[in-house]
Amino acid sequence: MKFTYLKPPARAAGRSFVLLLQHSALLCLLLFIGVNSFAQKKQPLITLNAKEAQLAEIFRQIRQQSGYSFLYDNASLAGSKPVTVNVVQRPLSEVLQMVLDEQPVTYTINKQTIILKPATITPVKRPVPTPGQPLEIKGRVTDARTKEPVIGASIAVVGSKTGMVTDVNGSFAFSVPQGTQLQISFMGYETRVTAPINTGGGYAFQLNASQQSIKDVVVTGIFARPKQNFTGAASSLQQKI
Repeated sequence: MKFTYLKPPARAAGRSFVLLLQHSALLCLLLFIGVNSFAQKKQPLITLNAKEAQLAEIFRQIRQQSGYSFLYDNASLAGSKPVTVNVVQRPLSEVLQMVLDEQPVTYTINKQTIILKPATITPVKRPVPTPGQPLEIKGRVTDARTKEPVIGASIAVVGSKTGMVTDVNGSFAFSVPQGTQLQISFMGYETRVTAPINTGGGYAFQLNASQQSIKDVVVTGIFARPKQNFTGAASSLQQKI
């Protein structure tokens, strides 16, 4: 009896290489999924439901659920805001990111300790205009004692003929060059010269009542003026000192 052995057809070298690549990619994918799942399982899951709670209370609840300790300086929480949060079974790092958003502290995790440190705040720089660029300013003039608006106060740019008067609210607004000084004056008040103005925006000015006697002020019903400069019919008010 004669037996014949038939060898299987030889696989092409290219096909073997493709299969090897496919197996390698599948192995990497399985390893990635496994590592990711392990990391998720290692991180505690936190459930929080708080409204306008202080950060210290939030930290206490997280510590109870996770077993992690907190390390921080109480002074770093001085400017913290109340927290409103509602999460169910979320990873610890995700919850920390939520509750510390817009807070004055940031965090790092070292083993089972959550370390808080003051957040680095980048100061907002007020734009400084280039020399010669006009400044848009608004201002309000009030009585230093009564806080009432001074209506009709004269606002003059020192060293020029530019100026205006305040409205019924004691307010004014106009454009001035950078470095401008304003002279603010009104009858019965001490004249005031401001410091150089280098930024636009809103300003508040107060005038102090003049120490001079106002016994010779004539009231016309509209304006007050010195008696010697008035020739019409009016009532004269005199103040006894």
